[in-house]
Amino acid sequence: MRKVGLIDIGSNTCKLLIAGFCSSSSNKYLEVFYQASRPCRLFELSLLQQNQIGDLAINRLLFCLEEFLEICDNHSVHQIRTVGTEALRKAFNSLSIITKIEKRTGLEVEILSGNQEAKAIAQGLQTDPLFKMGTEYIALDIGGGSTELIEVKDNQVNQVNSLPIGAARVAYSTSDDLHSKISFNHQKKARKYARRILESELQLFSSKHEQLAATGGTIVFLRKILEKEEKILSTGQIERTCLEEMIERTCSISMEQRIKQYPDLPADRADIFPFGLMVVSEIMNFLKASTLAHSYHNLRYGLAQEFLSSKNEIN
Repeated sequence: MRKVGLIDIGSNTCKLLIAGFCSSSSNKYLEVFYQASRPCRLFELSLLQQNQIGDLAINRLLFCLEEFLEICDNHSVHQIRTVGTEALRKAFNSLSIITKIEKRTGLEVEILSGNQEAKAIAQGLQTDPLFKMGTEYIALDIGGGSTELIEVKDNQVNQVNSLPIGAARVAYSTSDDLHSKISFNHQKKARKYARRILESELQLFSSKHEQLAATGGTIVFLRKILEKEEKILSTGQIERTCLEEMIERTCSISMEQRIKQYPDLPADRADIFPFGLMVVSEIMNFLKASTLAHSYHNLRYGLAQEFLSSKNEIN
């Protein structure tokens, strides 16, 4: 079986998916052999305004990529595809970083446009056998640097939009202290920041959409917390009331307290987690959605599906 490694360099984490195609009597499906996620936090507060990725972040990224290369080798991966998203799209020193990556690891990094990223997310959702949304829905993927929104009609991508309201970007843009409790005024500021961008960029999405799907780290860890508290079904349906309750709870305690109270929440994400939740809440409010359906099948699944399909056609 041909195995591919898909490396996704995000703004907050660097992620790996190793997958291949398996065949049953009726169809061919994507089989996942390994997944991993490592913190890299490419944008730091002191350098965000300059859209510059600093040396410490670059070193963290290189360390992640070297570890992923070793994992791919241990899994006998035939080919690796490496992509970058919002952080590498925006950083003015992206070219020098990509050069360093290739020189150090041999990996060639492809920077996805916002539209490419959004379409791959939609394709990834379609690989989830448990994903039952009908033929029309809105999908969102919230990352550290950006949030992608995709409108699907008749099971086809109708329109996409990539917005600069990822969890880390909103946090850094609206607060200068991510370790303390988040005051009501700072919450208002973060929500207003996200809402202003939604209202200016998503006019064509403004009609009511009862069907909302979501991927991304913020939703993954929200789901884990809610499942442990038995406030969510295994189907991944999350009610907005539960989301708002979690925002209130996580904003009322410090980052250190969040780490202690919610062991499923990684330390490298605990500072920006409430801001990601607020972004999702504002999107749900904008789309007039009362629930969302979470899927673990995300960007990497869509890119792996596309990559493997193209290789099959060639072979």
